[in-house]
Amino acid sequence: MEAENGLEALQLCQELPDLILLDLMMPQMDGFQVIAELRNSPQTRSLPAIAITAMDLTPEDYQLLNGCVEQIFLKDAKSPDQLVNEVCDLVIATLQTSEVP
Repeated sequence: MEAENGLEALQLCQELPDLILLDLMMPQMDGFQVIAELRNSPQTRSLPAIAITAMDLTPEDYQLLNGCVEQIFLKDAKSPDQLVNEVCDLVIATLQTSEVP
């Protein structure tokens, strides 16, 4: 599933995906708001999420995301190939962990 904005992402999450890849800069509702909404709902509280952003995150941003996302990837810090490989590795690890009873 793919969402074009934060509001659509929240609607799609009601179908309980296995993992959320979330850009922090989205129209209508940013990724910080989406994460906050997901974590406030009992149905979506435990969905694993990975934040991907080109933003220069402040210490406050990191504090807001701490404990709410599995990982934060900075787009500018890595080549596109490195980013894709690391995200794939984390997706596989997260899915394997969620399958363990």
